[in-house]
Amino acid sequence: MGFMDRFRSSWELGKASWQMLRGNPQFLLFPMVSTVAAVIVAAILGFGGFLAIPDFTDRIEASNEQSWPVYVLLVIITLVGTMITIYFNTALSAALMQEMDGQEATFKSGLAVAGQRKGIILQWAVISTTVGLVLSALRERGGIAGSIASMIGGMAWGLATFFVIPILAARNVGPVDAIKESASLLKRTWGEQVIGGAGIGLFSFVITLPLIIVAVVLAAVGIGSGSLAVAIPAIAVALALGLVAIAVGTSLSSIFHTVVYRWATERDVAPGYESGMLESAFAPK
Repeated sequence: MGFMDRFRSSWELGKASWQMLRGNPQFLLFPMVSTVAAVIVAAILGFGGFLAIPDFTDRIEASNEQSWPVYVLLVIITLVGTMITIYFNTALSAALMQEMDGQEATFKSGLAVAGQRKGIILQWAVISTTVGLVLSALRERGGIAGSIASMIGGMAWGLATFFVIPILAARNVGPVDAIKESASLLKRTWGEQVIGGAGIGLFSFVITLPLIIVAVVLAAVGIGSGSLAVAIPAIAVALALGLVAIAVGTSLSSIFHTVVYRWATERDVAPGYESGMLESAFAPK
């Protein structure tokens, strides 16, 4: 089967994932709460850093050793934000698996599983943040060669860790073992995740495009109005629509990861999906 055939199959997976999301819209709560929590925590930590670090603004602009407190603060904010995201993504994947098993899947039941994995989630957040910072430093300080190496390394890391979140949701294993298992699944499936993920990404963009357009228009109207009475509600609605768009995209991606993980490991076909659809979009080696 050629690339376009697999891409079309992954588009069908996107439609099936959308139907699953429509059947249980409370799945949107996980990424919505995650995004809001990450923003609030980042704002609190950032404001705390502004108050605690002398000459905060000057240190941000500095490029010498005087800026290290700001760098430490940014690393902490990144780590905490990453942990929050992983925590709620793990909870969402757990809830999805409960749904696939015919159990009652709720926001609370998903969080219960993530709560049992909080130590492992912290470890995975540390690893993920460290890798991200190394790739970022390589891109910013390594010139063209560093940028290329960072891009290739980022792609390889993304593929190798494709199934880590579903693995953490399904089993109580450490992050290193989860990475090994995820990479092993990558080898067995010839990396078809790239095609499937691209199809899901395009489907998510098409689904959320109307929300994005309306949000941009409302924000533009609010900013250009020159009136707080118009700007505040317009921007508030725009932010809400943007949050929903992010939640839809994240939820569809999590559904895709979880469904294909269950199929790749157990040949378990989720309700609303067809084995032929999964077989063609995620063919085993």
